[in-house]
Amino acid sequence: MKQILFYDPATGRGISTAKGQAQFLPDSTPESPHIETSEVIENPVDWIVANGVVSRAVIVTKQMVDEERDRRIAAGFMFNGKMIDFDQSSKENVTGAGALAMGAVAMGAVAGDLYWHGGPEPFSWITADNTKLELDAASMFSMSQAAGNHVTAHFMAGRALKDFTTIPATYADDDWWP
Repeated sequence: MKQILFYDPATGRGISTAKGQAQFLPDSTPESPHIETSEVIENPVDWIVANGVVSRAVIVTKQMVDEERDRRIAAGFMFNGKMIDFDQSSKENVTGAGALAMGAVAMGAVAGDLYWHGGPEPFSWITADNTKLELDAASMFSMSQAAGNHVTAHFMAGRALKDFTTIPATYADDDWWP
């Protein structure tokens, strides 16, 4: 006998089932989003409707959200119109240079001084496209702040996803992330 799967139109995830076409649950009506299927459905939330097809859903775990968050953080962030790498090594370099810059500002480094770091060459950051971005101390500190905000925004977006009773199957879509 065919089953009817009622589903959440926003996520496509199954909510409840009914057998045959005439039996509807108290919360469901023939107008509720539903699809007829020959699949044996014991637990509706394990199923998803996408493009008119019923299939077993991947149950999204909090670990999957954490992995997506970490992937997006490592993908980098924009600063002064340039993409800044932010893999583990780059993260350490941004943090260290940001601390050095903060110290230089505290010691009186002035805007526009590209030699604030004490080296023989102007301070520059190599961006994701391998171009040099020259930065004074205040700008380098601003870049480290942008990095921190990049991380925080992704942690907050991940937390919001993990707060769902059922994490949306679309959790990796750009719409959920900064």
